[in-house]
Amino acid sequence: MRYKLLKFGVAGLSVTLVLWFTPVLSIVLTRIGMSSILAAMYKDAILFMALAAFLLPTLYALCRLRSVKSSRIRKKFPDTRPRESGLDYDRITQ
Repeated sequence: MRYKLLKFGVAGLSVTLVLWFTPVLSIVLTRIGMSSILAAMYKDAILFMALAAFLLPTLYALCRLRSVKSSRIRKKFPDTRPRESGLDYDRITQ
């Protein structure tokens, strides 16, 4: 459940990249009789929008996952250094 957004983004990115770099889209649309929209679909603007639509959720999920992992590490190993209390940390550790 917690990787749902990441899975969605990666799946969408992979499908978009396959459609962009291979002739899969033209083969599929020709087979189902919709080859007339190929001119509109192969414009880079539509594929760039599809790429961005899947890239943004993927990046958001990765950042969220990274922050969750770092907060778990912080809880497990709390920072024991003195906080701006006027103490000289270098002098204490020597």
